[in-house]
Amino acid sequence: MDTSILTTARDTLTDSLATLRTTLDARGQVLTARQWEALEATLGCMAGMISGVTPARYHLAALDPGLGKTTALVSFLQALCRQDRTGAVGVLVGLSRKAEIKDVVEAARLHTDDFAVFTADEELNALGGRHPTKARVLFTTQAMIASRCQQHLFADTEVFHYQGHPRRVRIWDETFERARGVTIERDHIPKLYSHFRVRNPDLVSVLETIHRDLEAAEDGNVYQVPDLASAFGLDLGSDYRRAQVDLSTVEDEAARRLILLSNKPCLVRHHQEGRYLISVDEHLPRDLAPLVILDASGRVRDTYALWEHHGNTLVRLPDAPKSYEGLIIHHWARGGGKTAFRSAPATLTDGIADTINSKPDEPWLVIHHKRTKREDPDIEALLKDKITGDTTRVSFLTWGMHHGTNAYANVPNVILAGNLYYREMDYEAIWYAATGKPVEAGGCPPDERRRVEAGEFRHQVLQALCRAVVRKSVGGSCPPCHAYVIASARTTASDLRETFPGCTVVDWVPRIEEPTGRVAEALKIIARWFADNPSQTRVKFKVIYEPLGLTTQKFLTNVRQHRVFMAKLEAMGIREYGKSKMVGFERVSSDTTPGQEAE
Repeated sequence: MDTSILTTARDTLTDSLATLRTTLDARGQVLTARQWEALEATLGCMAGMISGVTPARYHLAALDPGLGKTTALVSFLQALCRQDRTGAVGVLVGLSRKAEIKDVVEAARLHTDDFAVFTADEELNALGGRHPTKARVLFTTQAMIASRCQQHLFADTEVFHYQGHPRRVRIWDETFERARGVTIERDHIPKLYSHFRVRNPDLVSVLETIHRDLEAAEDGNVYQVPDLASAFGLDLGSDYRRAQVDLSTVEDEAARRLILLSNKPCLVRHHQEGRYLISVDEHLPRDLAPLVILDASGRVRDTYALWEHHGNTLVRLPDAPKSYEGLIIHHWARGGGKTAFRSAPATLTDGIADTINSKPDEPWLVIHHKRTKREDPDIEALLKDKITGDTTRVSFLTWGMHHGTNAYANVPNVILAGNLYYREMDYEAIWYAATGKPVEAGGCPPDERRRVEAGEFRHQVLQALCRAVVRKSVGGSCPPCHAYVIASARTTASDLRETFPGCTVVDWVPRIEEPTGRVAEALKIIARWFADNPSQTRVKFKVIYEPLGLTTQKFLTNVRQHRVFMAKLEAMGIREYGKSKMVGFERVSSDTTPGQEAE
């Protein structure tokens, strides 16, 4: 091996570590010894790609937000440009969005002769000063890597080469999926007939056959989708979208998914009277390794664990989870998907606005569902009508745009107005993509599908909450932050605690959510009893549950353990009492002494 390359690798690592430490010290950011070791290992892996000693594997650096992951990347790029005096080492940096490319370019402050930007945006490309194949550092989007390498090896995709060879150093920022799960609903296929019937009647005939076949197919069957690409000239590089300008969003997505499933075996799934096809799109070249993946969600997302378990190509670099002791998560346990907001927009936005108005002088960030259909509520507009005081103190982001931005890193209050939820077959498709298992091999084990679902929830929540001040790191922990999460009851406190080690999870019951049914009746009986017996401070449970016609067990599970009941009871200044077990309710005040009990 050329000794100059070894020297460049060694000097780049030393320089990048010194640069990183200087930058973090200037910010006053203090890391634990374990967090420094994790950053050193990440930079060491990058330097190892310069010399060729890093194995051809996918190296996951699962560093939590705020620990210096992006700063480490920038330090490495700066150091390499200083130390690679012969210009022999090329770097490819793949980012998820064009806005993130601009942010990293501005942070790195490289000389324009040292880098290029390769996207579909000419204004963004103009930030660099070299042709992509001649620039030492090449920034591009991950979508561009997938597009240009479609049906090609990375080694054969010359646009990503440097000096005629594949770039030595390859870095992928944020989520990496070695394949993507693809699903399509049978009922979406007929939506395409009218658009293609005149232009390509044979294609429509094939689509009609697919539609009929799926009606008869049993759940769990394997169905071979015909070769639409070869037979009818349909592929992702064609201009069918441009020709079919009247395709709706749903129709366009259905066409795209059919093309991805073309000539592939698919698994048939039945769900709520519908029929679905499940398969996998291997959208990235198989020779992309060695690659460093910088993904904070690598710690909480089960797709990486499944990839690690079912294959031998993923290597975890040392991690260092930070403490989230400063974070208090308020959990409103009710549905938070798009359907929930369509069915109860007033209740949900009233609850959110009431919470925001409780802190009228503090900044807030609200992450909410994007309005994609006519029936979707305009959440931002509804909230602005209900928020009192200065509405400019409240910022809004939609799901899908909640990754990668640091614009709200000083905001101490964040609300996740719902979450991104998928259907069961979507989680199953993700499982096939993560494990590399062919759909013909059999179904996804239910417990592993549930793991995928929980992991995707943790991934979304981590990325969303870490747009706010919680992303910062102070002595290995996070600053004080209040997060308010609307998520279904199946989202347990343990899910949130696993995502944010050391955090506190409490119930969030906005004043707008009033008790109903037996809970409301029980609260009325308790309030009336204490009002009628002012000299007594305690009442036994049976005085409350007997009028309700409940057993002791039903009263426990349906009333006492109900989140609204517990929150309202606390607001009334009443708590449960007992020694070895709880036996009743007592009124709490600073001058209360034990009184008589109603039997």
